[in-house]
Amino acid sequence: MLSSGRLLSCLLLSACISSTGDDGADLPLPPDGTLAVELTTDQASYPLGGSASVRVTNTTNEVIGWGGCEDELERWLGDRWVQLARVHFPCPLIELSLDPGASQTLPFDLRAAGVPGTYRLRRPFWTLGRETGPKSYRRSNSFVLTSFR
Repeated sequence: MLSSGRLLSCLLLSACISSTGDDGADLPLPPDGTLAVELTTDQASYPLGGSASVRVTNTTNEVIGWGGCEDELERWLGDRWVQLARVHFPCPLIELSLDPGASQTLPFDLRAAGVPGTYRLRRPFWTLGRETGPKSYRRSNSFVLTSFR
């Protein structure tokens, strides 16, 4: 059974981002960081407007953290990845954490993607206790969003 804090985390993660459907082709993408965190989706393809399950695996020797409202979707345009433009919703500042060697799977709402295509998720992580340092961005595997069922 999910604790109230974990349930809140799941709900917040799925409600934090949205997009106008326009590609943010002019937005610079941060490079992948060096923090040893794996970010993987449960499938290679999803219906447009659906949701994915995203697994975070902490392969470091330290507790890692991430914010519930900092996820970004990136779209492949055939020659480069671009960040989707965002529409900001009110989102409480929460921090999720994961012990060394642990994994956690949470839902991720894909409605921010307005058109079929190839996408990936970008999420910033940090070592707990060093939140003021640079964030280490990690990206998921790519996945395809297909037309509505």
